[in-house]
Amino acid sequence: MENKFIIVSNPRSGSTWLTSLFGEIPGTFTDYEFKWRPQYEAQPIHQVFDTGTDSIENRIASISGNHQNVGSKLVLDHRFHSNEELIELSKIFSNDLKIVHLIRDLRQVFISIIRGQFINKLSDRSGFRDNKVMLKSMKNTSNAVEETREARIIERGHCMRLLRNLVKNDIALSKMRCQFNNYFQIQYSDINEGFPLLLKNLSINAEGFDLDSLLASPPVIKMPSKKETDVVVNIDELEDIIELFSDLRQQAIEV
Repeated sequence: MENKFIIVSNPRSGSTWLTSLFGEIPGTFTDYEFKWRPQYEAQPIHQVFDTGTDSIENRIASISGNHQNVGSKLVLDHRFHSNEELIELSKIFSNDLKIVHLIRDLRQVFISIIRGQFINKLSDRSGFRDNKVMLKSMKNTSNAVEETREARIIERGHCMRLLRNLVKNDIALSKMRCQFNNYFQIQYSDINEGFPLLLKNLSINAEGFDLDSLLASPPVIKMPSKKETDVVVNIDELEDIIELFSDLRQQAIEV
C-alpha cells in the first residue's frame, strides 16, 4: 500500500526545497504542485483543483508509479480566499493522507513575495530524474538570472491586505489538525534539524541513507538573501503591521 503525503503552505515558504528533499529519499517520489482555484493560466507543473469533489489522494495515486512513498505539495496563492472556498478546500483532503503544514516567518514571506520573480536553481547533486515535471521546470530556469527590480515603497493598506491573506491561509491549513488524523506542522527554519523526525512521522524509512549529506547539499539551491531595504524601501514603517499579523498567526496556529 502506498504511503501518500502532501506539503501545504503559503507561497515562498520553502515548499519546493522541502519537496525536493523528500524526493531524494530512496523509495520516495515527489512531483507537481497542486493549486486551489488559481486565477491565472496553470503551468505544466500545476495540477489544478476547482471543486471539493476530487481528492489529493487520487491525484497522488495517478503520479506514483511503483514507489512506496509518494507526495506532492499544495501552495495556496496569496489572494483572498472566502470562508466558503476554504471549507470546500478541506474536502479534497482525507484521513489516510499525511499532511505536512510548512510555515515560514511572515516577514520573510512578505519580503520574498514583494521581491518578485522566483528562480528555482538546481544544485549539482546527482540523482535527478528527468521524468519529473517539477525538476524539468527547474532545469528550464536553472541558468536564468533573477529579474532585477528596483526597491519599492509599499503602502500600509497593501501590506495589511497581503498579510491578512497569508495569515488566513495558514489558519485555514492549521485547522486541519482538528479534522484529520495525520497532520504535522514544521517551521521552515527547523527543517534541517527536524527533517529526520518528519520522515519518521511520515513513515518514510531513510535507514542507511546519508541525510547529513542531503541537507548539506540539497537538490534545490535557495535564492541568495537580499537586504530588506533593497526590496521594500519603507520596511521600517511597516514593522507594526508585520508584528501584529505575525502575533495573530502565532496565537491561532500553535499546536
